[in-house]
Amino acid sequence: MNYNNTDIVAKLKTEYQGIATLTAGGTGDDTAITGASVLAQAYNTGKLVVTYTATLAEGKTLDLDVLLLHSDDNSTWTTVTVETAKVVSTGDGITGGSTNTGVYEYDFNREKIGRYIKSTVTPNLNATGTDTARVATLFVLGGAYENPVTVG
Repeated sequence: MNYNNTDIVAKLKTEYQGIATLTAGGTGDDTAITGASVLAQAYNTGKLVVTYTATLAEGKTLDLDVLLLHSDDNSTWTTVTVETAKVVSTGDGITGGSTNTGVYEYDFNREKIGRYIKSTVTPNLNATGTDTARVATLFVLGGAYENPVTVG
């Protein structure tokens, strides 16, 4: 494969942060998904991506608390509160509920934060018992100083 300045894919890298399955009022509900530290100093931009699928009763919601943490020494962390109780999905009122999928994204300029990054995403279902969701988080990093960022 030939990499050049127009090959955007060669300039992106993904970093897994976490995944959780939750049941309203039970396992995983309102429990933080804390990602591992990522050395991001070689990139100048990034995106925190949260994907979800949720089975929700009519009018019930899946909401997220989203934090971006950064550090220069991988030890002392500064928190940027991205969202608090951000409703990302609501059960359909016409059919009495629904299964919804979607993506929440937060863009950031890596040059304005520390060398290391990680995320904490806390999903919350506001129903009890029957609603379920699966939430996954990752970083997409771009603007690498050396390309390609991945080979193979």
